[in-house]
Amino acid sequence: MSLAYLVAFVSVTICASTPTAENLVNTEVIEYLQRYGYLKEANVSTHTSIEDDKIKEAIALFQEYYQIPGNGILNDNTLDQMRKPRCGLPDMPHQEHNTNTVKWKKTHLTWNFHLADANTLKLATYAFSIWAANTSLTFERKTLNPDILISYRGGIHTYIDNRREETICSGLFDGPGGVLAHAFPPMNDPMQSTEIHVDVAEPWFIQLNESVSENKLHLLYTLTHEIGHSLGLSHNHRADSLMFPYVTDKSATLSIEDILAIQRLYGKNQNEVPSTRSPSVTTDTRKTSTQNLCDLPYVDNVLVLKHHIFVTYRKSIWVIAINGKRYKGPLALNDYLRFLPANVSINAVYQRPSEEIVMFANNKIYMVDYPSFQLKNGWPKTHSDLNFPAEMRVNAALVTNRGQTYVIFDGDSVALMNECDMTIREYHSLKAIFPGIPSSPTAAYRYIDGSLHFLQKRQYYKFNEFTQTVTNADTFDMKILNVNCPTDGLLRQLQDLLNRLLQSNNLLEYTTEDALDD
Repeated sequence: MSLAYLVAFVSVTICASTPTAENLVNTEVIEYLQRYGYLKEANVSTHTSIEDDKIKEAIALFQEYYQIPGNGILNDNTLDQMRKPRCGLPDMPHQEHNTNTVKWKKTHLTWNFHLADANTLKLATYAFSIWAANTSLTFERKTLNPDILISYRGGIHTYIDNRREETICSGLFDGPGGVLAHAFPPMNDPMQSTEIHVDVAEPWFIQLNESVSENKLHLLYTLTHEIGHSLGLSHNHRADSLMFPYVTDKSATLSIEDILAIQRLYGKNQNEVPSTRSPSVTTDTRKTSTQNLCDLPYVDNVLVLKHHIFVTYRKSIWVIAINGKRYKGPLALNDYLRFLPANVSINAVYQRPSEEIVMFANNKIYMVDYPSFQLKNGWPKTHSDLNFPAEMRVNAALVTNRGQTYVIFDGDSVALMNECDMTIREYHSLKAIFPGIPSSPTAAYRYIDGSLHFLQKRQYYKFNEFTQTVTNADTFDMKILNVNCPTDGLLRQLQDLLNRLLQSNNLLEYTTEDALDD
């Protein structure tokens, strides 16, 4: 055999056994379509080309899902989309991971992030609070045998819960990029946890603020998405949805479709604030509520003044000593603030730099002198009197450490006030001014330590305006206002009895000055 013949033979043999770039792309695309539910056949060995009719149908389905032009023809935009970082669960409902009809049979769930540090646990708490704010679900961290167990995993990996019969997870991580995380649907099995696995190889950004460092992936967004799967939600094709399969640059907030989907499974938040436009009732509003401050599910407003903190809930008000050791109430709002009409509840309240108090209630704005708590002449005014948007729905208001007054309205809009003439100077988005704060906060105030606090019904967020970051997120508790509520049932009853005795003795002669003379 001549040398030339041998070289030619070897060259042909190598070329025949070496995959071409086209074959590699074919394999990549076909495996992707099968993995994410676009190609239904379990065995796709008979479909080896993207020119195959079945493969074209699957590509067309993928292009329709992500609104990519192509009509079944593989193009650069389609291939680029397939190669972006994403969740490891399939998009199409016929796959085994589909969670459309699966839900938890209870509404109080426990969770843990296995061996996580303090920053990661804080971020996970925030992620769960996003779902809790919009449903009847409540969440609590529990290190042993939680309902939902989160962990970092890599490559071919095992489950964390050793109570499972199987050891190897059915998912696979492929290093940086590609699959970021995957989750499993509700188990409803007390003998094993529903798991969420996060790829340890990814360059995660583990902070609550949304200013993600370059070349980093925001763990908050991915984790909130995967929690959605663990609650029973499947993927959504809309890019504004938190359940969109791919990473986007949007904040970790629920879209209207996300909210409707989770509420179909678990119902609305039972502590939702009632509309201020509800029909008037004919009850005697001068009678006060008997509800104890420590039993409130949430609060509507918090106003921090020089010596006292004022808390309102629906049509009642409490006055708390600044050290939190004593409080008075509940009192009817229009007993305490006699200029308010009957059956009123306050939407938002803040103290101006010039010390007057501004209240938003029932589409009117009240300016109140401090410390006399008397309504100033010429007030209240309507929104149109101050050139506010006519249908403006005020959520919260506060004055920052820099002396800037912000009114949050219509969920995620912010108005910067001109305090000289009480007009709106500028409009912004909530995300631009307070990044990381979820839309539709129900209260906001500056606390005695200078931090800004935002409440969203039962959820609490602490914000540092100088670093523009959320520094804490948790379930609201009166301890946040330095009020130590008794946990013992008998002590709680004794405290409640004392408060009622004080109230019955002092209600008729109770005035604003009484609260300020403590």
